[in-house]
This record gives sequence, C-alpha cells and structure tokens, in this order.
Amino acid sequence: MYNQTKATINEPMKQIIPLLFFLLLPVAQLFADEFKILSFEKAAGDISAISLDYKRLDDNDEVCAIIKVRSDLKGLLFTASNPVVGDIKWLNGEYWIYLSGGTRQLSVFADGFIKLSYNFPERIEKAKVYILTLSSKTGGIVETGKGTLLITSNPEAVKVGLDGFPDLQKQTPCSFENYRIGNYRFTFSRNRYHTFDSIITIEDKLQKQIQIRLKPKWGNLIVFTNKEEVDFTINGQTQTDSELRLIGEAKGLDPGDYQLAVLKENHYPQQLEISIAEGDTLIKQIELLPITTSLIVNTFPEEAEVFIDGNYVGLSPYQAENWIVGSHTIKVAKKRYITEEKEITLVRDKEALLNFELRTHASISIKSNPSGAEVRINGKYEGKTPMRLKVMSGENHISIQKENYELIEEDLVVKATDDYYYTLKKKQYRLKVLTEPSGADVKIDGVTKGETPYEQMLAFGDYTISTTMQGYARKSKRFKLENNQTVSWSMHKRLSAILGATATYKFSEYDLPKLGVELGWTYKKAPRFLTGFGYSYGWTDEMETVYPDVDFRNAADYTSLKLSTLKEEAFIVQKAHAMYLRFGLVIYKPFLELHINGGYALYTGHKVYVSDGYYKSTKSLDLYSGDIFADVNGKEEINMPIFGVGLTLPVGKFYLSADYWVSNLLEVAGPQYTLGIGLVFK
Repeated sequence: MYNQTKATINEPMKQIIPLLFFLLLPVAQLFADEFKILSFEKAAGDISAISLDYKRLDDNDEVCAIIKVRSDLKGLLFTASNPVVGDIKWLNGEYWIYLSGGTRQLSVFADGFIKLSYNFPERIEKAKVYILTLSSKTGGIVETGKGTLLITSNPEAVKVGLDGFPDLQKQTPCSFENYRIGNYRFTFSRNRYHTFDSIITIEDKLQKQIQIRLKPKWGNLIVFTNKEEVDFTINGQTQTDSELRLIGEAKGLDPGDYQLAVLKENHYPQQLEISIAEGDTLIKQIELLPITTSLIVNTFPEEAEVFIDGNYVGLSPYQAENWIVGSHTIKVAKKRYITEEKEITLVRDKEALLNFELRTHASISIKSNPSGAEVRINGKYEGKTPMRLKVMSGENHISIQKENYELIEEDLVVKATDDYYYTLKKKQYRLKVLTEPSGADVKIDGVTKGETPYEQMLAFGDYTISTTMQGYARKSKRFKLENNQTVSWSMHKRLSAILGATATYKFSEYDLPKLGVELGWTYKKAPRFLTGFGYSYGWTDEMETVYPDVDFRNAADYTSLKLSTLKEEAFIVQKAHAMYLRFGLVIYKPFLELHINGGYALYTGHKVYVSDGYYKSTKSLDLYSGDIFADVNGKEEINMPIFGVGLTLPVGKFYLSADYWVSNLLEVAGPQYTLGIGLVFK
C-alpha cells in the first residue's frame, strides 16, 4: 500500500520540475547581466605573437594569433570556434588568448552574465595580435586612462624590460609616456650588477618618477707602494705603475681569493694573498726594499766631484755601502780637467771599484757648411755642427761627416780655445737616363744634355729630368739623386687629332635617333689638352610610322576641344639639331681621353596630349577619354643647352668614344647616350 502511494506522488513531480525550469529560465535571464563589446582592432605594431618569449604553435605547426582582451570584469572564461591553444595568460591587465589563424568566433562566460558569442569582424590571421575591449551593459567601464612613468637609475644605462612587451628596447634614463594604467612587471639589468624585478603601477593622468639603484657584483682593490714603475700582477694581468687601482664597474674584481705579486727590478719581491668581498674596497700599503751593495770611486788627482745617476754624492775618494744593484752612470768632474763618465752595473754581494785618471782640456767651436754634420773626436761622437765642446788638450783626431757629403778627417793639436770651420763637398753619383724608343732629347733642370741613352756624374741633390721626341708626348720627373741611379720610361706617341662619326640613340619613345660627326685636336705645346667640335642630326617625315602610339589629328576639327586644358603627355621630335664643343684631358697610361661637353640643341616637333573626354569630329575619327594624340598644326621649336661627359679610347689607328648627355629639359631630350667611331691621327 505504501509503495503504491509513493509511486502515485512521484510521477506528477517528474513532470512539474522541468516545466518549472522552463518557466523560471526567462526570469533568471531577466536578472543576468550582458556583455558589451566596446572595440576590436588589429595591433599593427605589436610583435608579441612572433617573439621567442610568447610565440606558440598550433597542431598544424602554424604560429598562433593572440587575442588580447581588456575588460573591467574579472573571472572571465573563453572558448572559440577552433580550440584555444594552451592556457590563457593574464599579463598587464589583459587576457591573452592563443587561437589558430582563421578562427571565426570567440565565446565569453562569467558568473551572472549571459554567454556572448562574438563573431570577429575580420578574418583572424596567424602570427598577428588583436585587441578586444569589452564591458557590461549595466554601466561597467573599462579603465582606459593613461599615465606616464619616468625612470632613472644608479648607475645609468640600465636595460629596462617590460613583461608583455617583447620588442621593448630602452635604457635609463627613459620614460613610458601615455601608457594604459595598471600594474606592470619591470626588469632592470646591467652587466656586473644584480638584476632587479619590480611591479610598478601606472596611474591615470599622473607622471610618476622613480629611481632604481642596482647592487654591484664586484669589489675594489687599491694598493699603494713607496716606489715608481712597479709591476703588479693579479688575475693573470700585469700593470706597471706607482700604485694599483682596480675599482669600479670596468676594473673591479669579482668576489674571491687572489694571489697578488708586487715586483720591481733590483728590489725584494712581495707576494700577498687577498680576499675580495662584493661591494667592499680593500686598501693595501706595501713597502718595497731595495737590494744594495758597496761602491768605491777613486780619482787622480783626488777631490773631484762625484755624481751618480746625475746626483752629486761627494768628493773623491768616495765610498758608499748601500747603493741599489743594477746599472748606474758615474761621472767625475774637477776644475781645469776633462769631465769623465762611465757606466757600471752593481751586482748583489759584490763590491764595485772605479778608478778615474783626469785629464786637462780646452774649449773649441766647430762649424760646417752645410750644418748638421756629425762630429767625432778621437772616435767618440760629440754631436752635430754648429757646436762648442771641451776636448783634451794636445793632439786629437777629428772627423766631420754628413750623409751624401765627402768625409773630412784630420789631426788637431789643441792648445787653447779655438774655432774650426769646414766646407763639405757633395758626393758625386752616376745618373743614367733611358727611354723606349731611344733617341729622345734629355734636359736636366731645363738644360739640354743629349740624347738617350744618356749618362753623367752629378752631385747629390734634387733634379728635374724631362725627355722630348718628335711625335711623342713629353715626360718629366722630379727626384733626389742620392746614389747611383737609372731613370727609364716608355715614350708615348702623342695624340694629334681624331675624326669620326657618331650615333645618338633615342632615350624615350618620343625621341629620334641622330647621326653626326665629331672632330678633336691637341696642341704641340699642350699635348694633353684636347679641343673638339661635334654635330648631330635626326629627321623624319613619317611621324605615324615612327610614333605609332600617337594619333595625329587636327585639333580644329573637334568642337569644344581646348588643348590648354588637356594633360601634356610629352613632346615628340620630328627634327633635331645638336652642336657641341668638347674639352678633354689625354692620359697616356692607360691610353685614354676624358672630356666634358657643352652645346646647344634645337628640336622641332609636336606636343602630345591625353584626351579628357569624348569629342566628336565630322572630318576624322572621334576622340575618346584617354586617347593620346598630337595636333598636326601645332608644330613647335624648343631650344636648350646640352651638357655631357664621356671618354675616348684609342685602339691602334682607330678610336671608340662614348658620351652621356643631359639637358635642362629632360622630358624632351635626355638623358641620352652617344657612341662614336673614327680615325686617330698621331
């Protein structure tokens, strides 16, 4: 009985519950909010989709597009008509959604909102970035304010990275102007400093300024000594100075233990173990002790002044116990005696003894013409003339020598102060002059000497040699004769004149080819200077054949046609004259001639017009919009200067020439190219 009643009650309920659901569904939707799309656009300058840090590939190994969703709503969920690739990122206040190229729809979900299925207004392209901004219809507003951030640092030139902006490349001091408000993760880095990460907020309509201080990764080392020119060796590097300073970003040492060696010649070495801590400065004071020995200096007679390395130390006989080992200069001086000087090397634990026998001396003056000659007294170099020096009284051997002058040697008996003057004689050298072919006239410094092959002995000095020969170009050379020397060269046949024909090729479809002649000549006294004259001519009576794309019409046959209002396409040439002068420089090795041209051109022809509409004629064909035509009664003349450059290349008895031309009316005449061929006269 119980089971039968239960079954009777449950059966109606199963029918009522679905009915209640469908009845209440509109009520639930009535209280649910809706999404509102504010904007959708392609971010043309954003390369996040292809950067190494953010790029993703779909199942077809294609680079995904990124949809960056900006919204004031939280807890959004997304699906798409194609599967979303990977997880959805939340970066800098945006949802980053990776989709395959060609995806057409994106669906958005959130608690309390009706699902939105948004069809993209354009085809989604792979490897591109799009910005979708959405809110709710009940008044939600997406934060679109902007602010500015100014960043300085200690040290300067710190690299700044911004998460979500892979193409950002900035260094401090720098600014981020008009950036969308929100929290951003910044990274600050520099070589030999600790990297620093921070979340920084950009606030609406606010210019915020911050300073970043990076912590260094090195330590400083300063070592002082009591000597100059000390060798410091650390970390495999040696530096010579009076002190060692390894400080700062460029020279500071990485934290750790080091072996420091401090060395100086003829001093006891120092070896130290040091520890460098990050951010600390270690200062060391080191005293280097010299290695010494004893020195005795005797003179005859005694009581001469003793100088060691230029410093006065006392009178002879002189004895010292603590002189640093190594090389030293010992000088002794006494009134009315010649000053003597010796080099000595002191050795550790070995006493040094020097004896000087002083001699009397006299003061003499030595001059020469020319000056600058080297003077040696008794084989010892004393200097260059003019000079005054003290020499030993009595007999002395003197030598006077200067490069490219004869040596002078003699014995002098010096008794008192005296002056000596020497005239130096230049050395003689053999000069040979050769030419190919031989028989050329030779001039040396403008004086005719003979024909090649030519040979002569000449004194040391500067000369100018020139060779001339009938029918050949003159050659010359300036040189210094300071040994036996041969001057040789090939003579080049002189270019006297050129005569030939030219062809000027048309540059545009509205130009005419031209034929012409050209003549050029040089001068006997100026064989490298060429003057020339040229003329070219082009003409046609068959305008329709030469210019098949142009209709030749009589403009007077068309009513309402105004040529002044039409576009001018070009100027077609019926007859062309060009005359020009040529000025050139002949180069004999390699054999060619370079020239510039200037002239005058006269062109006779017609302007070409483009029809701007439909014009009817009773005497000829109608004109339609876009037709290109010329008025047969509109013949005109254009005068203009022309300019050009070119070269001529002689080949045996013939020559080839090429010229490039421009004018002040390029649309009419240029640029153009002219080729020439003809005879060479030598």
